[in-house]
Amino acid sequence: MNKLLLLFFAALATLTCAAQEKEKAMKQYNFWDNWFIQGQLGTSYSFCENHREASMFKILSPHAALSIGKNFTPFAGIRMQVNGWQSNTERYDNIYHVNYLAGNIDGLFNLTNIFMNYKENRFFNFIGILGLGCVHTYKDLNHNVGRANYFAPRVGFQGDFRLNKAFSLNIEINGNLLDDNFNGWRENSKYDGYINVLAGITYRFNKRGFELVEVIDPSLVKSLNDEINRQREEINRQKVLIAEYKDCCEKNKKAAEPVIKEVPVDKEIPWSAIIYFRLDKSVIDPGQEINLYNVAQYLKNNPEAHVTILSHCDAKTGNPAYNQKLSERRSAAVAKALTTKYGISPERFNIINNGDRVQPYPNKNAWNRIVIFRTK
Repeated sequence: MNKLLLLFFAALATLTCAAQEKEKAMKQYNFWDNWFIQGQLGTSYSFCENHREASMFKILSPHAALSIGKNFTPFAGIRMQVNGWQSNTERYDNIYHVNYLAGNIDGLFNLTNIFMNYKENRFFNFIGILGLGCVHTYKDLNHNVGRANYFAPRVGFQGDFRLNKAFSLNIEINGNLLDDNFNGWRENSKYDGYINVLAGITYRFNKRGFELVEVIDPSLVKSLNDEINRQREEINRQKVLIAEYKDCCEKNKKAAEPVIKEVPVDKEIPWSAIIYFRLDKSVIDPGQEINLYNVAQYLKNNPEAHVTILSHCDAKTGNPAYNQKLSERRSAAVAKALTTKYGISPERFNIINNGDRVQPYPNKNAWNRIVIFRTK
């Protein structure tokens, strides 16, 4: 048994190393994952006094087993089993039955997965069994069989034939060692025992099977977390800037002069001619709608006026190609709002998408996430 366990752990270590080389690891599973129930029916052959002298078919007796178990890994699991029925014994040319009931706890070792690469959908798996049970015999005074309990170690093998994700057929053979008094008769041998040959069905409950997943480098996780924290700090800073811009806009609104009727060519429209955007966004914030409204009113009050829409992105976020696309989305959002919401003809404005090539505010990176209106 010790040699078998050493062989099992050596094979498991080898498989683990191979998995690490491929940067794969077994997904972590919860306690209620990979449970199964198993029903088996078959025959039992008893090794007791005079079993060699009796006909094999007279010694054979029925045996049944019901198990519930869990696979902790693709290589090892455990099952709890209730089994028993009859054990036939010959004494003085007379066959009599020993009725018994046993409970076992078995360790299950998937030898196929241990010595080969793990495959969830493999049709056949060869499983080794090591277990310990407690056998209870029922009283039979006519044959000197008393009500008693015996410890019974067992060893066996099982072949599992996969039908689908939930069901499989199994064929099992296991040997059980018992006290010599199991059949109520002590003689030359030290032990009694029986061998079971069983066939049955295994049902695996939902949340079944195992999955190999990519191993994530801890240093990569740390760098991603650091980047997330940096972005959170940047968002908080932008919230402060947005609040400052809103206060500034409210103050300027109160102090604004009447709408200018004539605007010199190439002169920037007053304070309301800038629309600020959030980081990586092209949607106009509700707080910026007042600026867009003022531009629309200016164009309505000056039917001959034309404007140029210049869109910008900050150079310290993203890359030039991405920022160019973002710049185009921002100018498109502004142009669409002027056309659909305020009825301004698209012929009255020209669009220039600067991306991050032009930084109107080189000393304030975040201030460059804007669209500027200029008269034409």
